[in-house]
Order: sequence, then structure tokens, then C-alpha cells
Amino acid sequence: MDLDRCPTLRLCGALLAAAALVRCAPSSSRSAPTRTLGFAAAAGALQEEGDGWFFLVGADDPTRTDDEGLYEMEVLVDGQLGRAKKVLDEASAIEPRFMLAADGAARAAWLVEEAPGSGRGRLHASGRGADGAWGAIEALDEGSIAADAFDLAGDAAGRALLVWESSGSIVASVAEPGLPFAPPVVLLEGIDPLLAETPRVALNRSGRGVIAGLYQSASDERSVVAWSFDPALGIQPLGVLNDPPIEEVDEVAVAAGADGSLAVAWFEKPEFASRSLLLRRVDDGGVLLPIETTGHEDSQPPHLSLHFAESGALYLAWAKHSDVSWIHSPAPGQFESTQDSSVYANDEYGFAIDPGDRITCVGAAIFSSPDVKGARYGDGVADGDRRSLQPSLDSGAVPTGLALLQGGPLTLAFWIVDEALEVHAWRDPYAEFKTRPLSPEAGQIVEFDATASVARSTGTLLSDYFWDFDGDGLFEEASKAATIDHLFPVGGTYDVSLRVVDEFGDAATVTASIDVFSGDGPPWDLIVNRQGGDGSVWSDVDGDGQYEIDCPSDCLASFADGVYVYLAVAPAPGFKFWKWEGLDDTSGDGDYGVEGCVVHMIRDRTVTAVFLDDPD
Repeated sequence: MDLDRCPTLRLCGALLAAAALVRCAPSSSRSAPTRTLGFAAAAGALQEEGDGWFFLVGADDPTRTDDEGLYEMEVLVDGQLGRAKKVLDEASAIEPRFMLAADGAARAAWLVEEAPGSGRGRLHASGRGADGAWGAIEALDEGSIAADAFDLAGDAAGRALLVWESSGSIVASVAEPGLPFAPPVVLLEGIDPLLAETPRVALNRSGRGVIAGLYQSASDERSVVAWSFDPALGIQPLGVLNDPPIEEVDEVAVAAGADGSLAVAWFEKPEFASRSLLLRRVDDGGVLLPIETTGHEDSQPPHLSLHFAESGALYLAWAKHSDVSWIHSPAPGQFESTQDSSVYANDEYGFAIDPGDRITCVGAAIFSSPDVKGARYGDGVADGDRRSLQPSLDSGAVPTGLALLQGGPLTLAFWIVDEALEVHAWRDPYAEFKTRPLSPEAGQIVEFDATASVARSTGTLLSDYFWDFDGDGLFEEASKAATIDHLFPVGGTYDVSLRVVDEFGDAATVTASIDVFSGDGPPWDLIVNRQGGDGSVWSDVDGDGQYEIDCPSDCLASFADGVYVYLAVAPAPGFKFWKWEGLDDTSGDGDYGVEGCVVHMIRDRTVTAVFLDDPD
């Protein structure tokens, strides 16, 4: 798949890791021909140290290549795209949906377009094992399915739930891990074709989920109808959620929380009134709770999405013309005031919540000033600047197909501009600092150096360094520079913390204990011996470049009471370092082998570096 030349398209992302469905808003028109891409990410594949991977799959446009079909590729944690690999032969595949299990197994569903640019087609699916091998293509529905009239979700074990509109009915099919999709079950008949693009499904990582859709009666009243799903009980009806039914209902969204709670939200418009955003929840015991009125009203139907955070809080997000907004609901019946992200979005936006309840909001503006902007929010407040993710777009460049994925601590945004796939990664920065001198004394100026700290989000730099020198949890010193000097007036052990913040407001903190010596005790002598061969041993406690120990020329030095002396070692040609002798664990010494050792000066000490012949 040639990702360097992608025409205008829309992207939809299904994210298992956040137990929420993240979708881009429906386009008002469809170009022909089109290429479509789908995305999925699994938190189970992301390792704690950040060396995991994300999985991404796309369907290529057969009019653009002779090698048509579905492709997969990896997205590394630094946001770099891997090479695409064709995995399924399927002509005219469009609008793919994907889910990933924790072990890397996957499911895909897509349409085989009936005519170029029609946006309708036959519904097909396939599964991928944990070994990376894809199975046979399954023909689930050979009718004419609309591009936004089907939805797919999955759990951590690899179970998948697929729902779609088929010939005026909402139908669903379940695929157990490692097995094909079961024969579809009809959930609701008599669907108005105008409401076909409404079935929605969400599963949490344990497999509990919710399905919702719209039904219009002969009297033109619309109802929001929902079902729950449980791996042991299957699909169970929840019934009609809006009571009484009303003439105008649209924008249905669903979410499944980690604790088993479910939620369905929708906009409805009473006659001669604005649209109201309503919500119904199902608690973790399966009880359908009363209708909740969020307090938000709108004259036009925005593009709605619904998200559970790991804390159990619920977020209702929408985009209408200019920007992305949301309501935070920490508990049933509780709705905080509407938050405006100031991230502009002309129909397409992304909204994701990480394990720390931090929000990422991305919007694609396509009118007078085309741009893709993103912001990060903690506790509903922007932590950093709202930033352009792709600055300096030409006036004719149109960013489209925005998708936002959350997997563990990593957030990824994808979009298309100038026929190329772009990616932006958000990741917490890395914090580290060193001190000079290594063993400072009371009243001595100590340099703290944080130049090893780095920002790890795409195109982002560290903006602030905050220091806590007394271990009270308060960062008394702030700096734009990576280095700072500090003086400890009295000896003792100090817990020093560094907090670094990048331009998006993402932060990382590191704490280390610093021993400051009073110098009240007598000085102690350190003698370094060499045995068995030739080599050098040296120390620079003050960090001034002047070695106190510089053996073999100077193997004796005196140090203040309590100082830790780091000894470095380097064997001479023809020899190799073997071991240290004379170290004492009970005194606080440290043996790091060929990397050196640390000697705690609380008495006179003698340390020996042992070398061996090295014929090689």
C-alpha cells in the first residue's frame, strides 16, 4: 500500500484498550474513488517500559494499485510507521472496522463496494490469530450495506461483536476467540432506510457491552432501542430508552465501562425547542437507570461520542462546526459544566482518555485556515498550549479522515493531508538528573543537571523544569533551563525531585536521594591497590576534572567523613578487569564490576582492583 499518495478519505478507529468506541464524524459527501483506512490498538501489547507496538490495518483503493486488498502495518511507540504488508486479497474493500485482542489476535470487517463511490456494499469479515496468520474471508451479508450502517467491537480475549442494518433489520453476530462469526441474529425489524446508519456497539475488555439503534414507528416517532451483551448470557434486550418516543432523535452513541457499566446517549428535539442531550446508563448489575438530562442543548445535531474513563467517569463529547466540547459526568445524575476545547473541528475530531483520566482532543479544520490542532487536558483544564500538529498547510490542503487511538499511556492521531498519511504521538516525557559534585558538602554549591530529560511527543520540546530540594512535595524552584544550582546549608540526606513539563503540558517526575556531608568528622584515607595485571583507577568526587585518585601515579587520597567516592576502572592493553576486593556492603559500598565501584568513607579504606591477562 503506497501511503505517500492517499486521496481524500474518512477514517474510523475502534479502540479496545480504552473500552470505548472512537469514531470520526460522518462526512456530508463522498468522493469517488476513495481509499479508506481503519485503525485498532491493543493496550495488552504495550509494555510498561514503552517498547511495545501498535497494530494498524488499512484497505487500499483498487483503482490506485494493481495489488488490491487489505493491508496491515505496525506503528511503533515513537509514532513511526512500519512497512505495510498485504494480508487479504479483496477487491474494492472499503470502510474497514478492526478490533485487537491483548495477545495480538484481531478481527476485521469491511464492505466490498458495489460501485465506485457508492459507499455501499457487501459485508465481509476475517480473523487474525495471535501468530499473525489471517483466516479465510467470511461473507456475512451479500446485500447492500451502507458505509456507516455497521459497527464492530471486541474484548481482550479476542471475542468480537458485529452489528449492522440488513434489509430493514438490525442484526448482530458474535465471533468467539479463534472461531468464525456465528449466524446473525435479528434484533429489530422494520427499520426505516433513513435510519440505517445508526447501529452502534461497544465492549469493555471483559466482553460486557451494549448495542443501540433507532426505530421509527408508522406515526413517525423515533425510539432509541438498546441491548446488552454478556459473554455468558449473550444478547439481552434493554428495551426502548426514550420515553415517550419523539419525532426527532439522532446521534446515538454508546460506551462500556471497565466495571461493567453501560451507557447510551442521544440528541432528541421536542417540537419548537432545541435539541437536548440525554443519557441512560445500565449499572454493573444490569439495572437500567432512569433517563438523565445533561443540561446541554443545541440548535443543530452535533457529532456525538461517548467515553468511559478508567476511573468510571463518563464523558460526552461532540463537535459542531467550530470546536469540540464535552461534559464530564463523574457519577449518575452529576454533570459538570460544558468544557470548550478551543480545538476547531469541521465535522472531524478525535477524543480520547488515558489511564490517568487525561483527555486528548484533536480537530481538523478544513475551511479558511486548514489545520490539525490538538490539546491535552488534565481534570478538564488544558495543561499546555493548544498546538498545531501540522503547521503551515497550504490553503488548498484539506486534512481529512481524523482518527485518535488510546493505548495505555500512548495516544496516536492519524489524518490525511496532501494525499499522505500523517501520525502524531503523545507520550509522557522522560525525567532524569545528575549532580555535580557527586558527594557535596554542606555550604557547597551543587549543580543539578537535567539535560538527559527529553520530551517524547511528536515535535514537542520540554518547556519547564520544576525542582523540590527539601522533599516536602512542593516544587519551590522553576526554570526554563535544564541546569540549576542549589546550596544545602546543613548536612543530611535530601530527597530531591525533578518535574519536567513539555509544551502539551505532559509531565514526568523523578526523585533521588542526595547525601550532603557536614564535614564535622575527621578525614579518612583511601588507598587503591592493583593486583594481577595493569590498569588505571581514578576518582573525581568534586566533578572539577581534577582526579583525587589517579592510580597508578597517585593511589592515595583523603576524603571528608561520609563522602561516597566513585572509582572508575580501565584495564591496560593485554589485560581485562576481573573484580574489586575490599568493598563492604554493610558500609554502603557499591560494586558495579567493570563499570566501577562506590566506597563510603566512614573510616580509612583500602580497595584493590584485580586484573587478569587477556590474550585476545
